Amino acid sequence: MKDLVYSLLSLEEKNDEFLMASFAKLLPPEENPFFYSELLAFFVHLQAGEEEAKSYWDGVIANAAQLNQSLGRPIGLRVAIFDYFLNLNKVLSSPLLVEIHIFKEAERLAMVDGLTGLCNRRSFDLAIRKELKRSARYDKDFALIMVDVDNFKRINDSHGHQFGDEVLRKMSSAVMSIMREEDSAYRYGGEEFAILLPETAVEGAMAFAGRLRARLHADEFLSSYTVTVSGGVASYPYAGIRAEELVESADKALYQAKSQGKDRFVNAVNLNKRRRPRFEQPWPVRCRRLEQIPAEDSGRECHCTRNVSLGGVGVELSEEYAFGDQIVLDLGTPAGPITIVGKVVWKEALPTDGLWSYGIEFCDLKSQQQQLMMRVLPSDYFDPKPGT
Repeated sequence: MKDLVYSLLSLEEKNDEFLMASFAKLLPPEENPFFYSELLAFFVHLQAGEEEAKSYWDGVIANAAQLNQSLGRPIGLRVAIFDYFLNLNKVLSSPLLVEIHIFKEAERLAMVDGLTGLCNRRSFDLAIRKELKRSARYDKDFALIMVDVDNFKRINDSHGHQFGDEVLRKMSSAVMSIMREEDSAYRYGGEEFAILLPETAVEGAMAFAGRLRARLHADEFLSSYTVTVSGGVASYPYAGIRAEELVESADKALYQAKSQGKDRFVNAVNLNKRRRPRFEQPWPVRCRRLEQIPAEDSGRECHCTRNVSLGGVGVELSEEYAFGDQIVLDLGTPAGPITIVGKVVWKEALPTDGLWSYGIEFCDLKSQQQQLMMRVLPSDYFDPKPGT
């Protein structure tokens, strides 16, 4: 049967390296008790027992013979499979279910750089946005490292492009050898690489960069030709809260490393930036001191927030509070009311008589409250949207 199936393959199919490599690994029926079901699972996204799978293949073979005779030319195995499962047997309703593994392999190859084996720029663009949304949702750090091979043009001009390709492969191997399972590396373009380090603060990213330099220096091939790299480290959220901002920050740090003599990594972190993004949201809010009971405060004045984050709010109030005072906030969010305790961490008297501007940090934002707020804050920061 394996030889018969092979004989039905078209020339194009026989030139498909992935198809033929997978086909070659499949043991024939006399050596493999699951031959027909495994062969079926390869071509068609359909689970079947061995006897049922054998009956399907008998039908496919018969259909191929009939089509060849009626059309007067060989139609190839794939056409016979499509016609049998979609038109005759009608077990499947979508052509996407036929050869699903080949589609997936094509998709995988489209995301991988052929020279280095790392994921490519397209994959990076998807991955960094996914990591940004995950980190924003769960309030986690993560770091981006941009790495560039020093003097790469001179390396190519002096030793040839094949030598340059070997340098890039060595660089890729060095990166992969020190990554954790959750880390990911990408060939960003040319001789530039990007590395994503989830749940890693800037100190951890700089330590990773140090290990990478040491690994490259220890490589006999690279060290014999004095091949070095420079890099920039950007950490979320301090160096940026969007993909473009992080890449720009890491690139600027990389160029700074180049200007400082190369063979080094520079940190692009900006500790003056807030940890959590703030959004201009005029939500109604009523405030009272923690020690006050609601009955004493039923007539308190309603104000509006200036900005909101998952860590606190900015608000203007007529009552004066001291630094560290704990305040009960009744927030009127578009998704429903939230009552939470906050602490005054910043204050400023406003020119308007009797008004104060406050920065209030949430003391204990519960998960349910956080999810409610995330439903109404700009959705591109949080994915997936809670409750959906």
